[in-house]
Amino acid sequence: MANMSYCAAENTLRAVEQLNGLIDDGEKDDDVVAKRHEYRALRDLLIETDELQERIEYLLDKHAQ
Repeated sequence: MANMSYCAAENTLRAVEQLNGLIDDGEKDDDVVAKRHEYRALRDLLIETDELQERIEYLLDKHAQ
């Protein structure tokens, strides 16, 4: 389900924090090995987060006070 624009960053932050916790706890290890789609999703997420970081930095710099 897509996020509403007014809360997309907040909801995505929660999802990223959850994923970080799963990775830290070793709960994604089996998924990466056994589930090819999860491996691809994590690889694609790595690429998307690089692009997202650049966009966020631009947006924050643009509106810095």
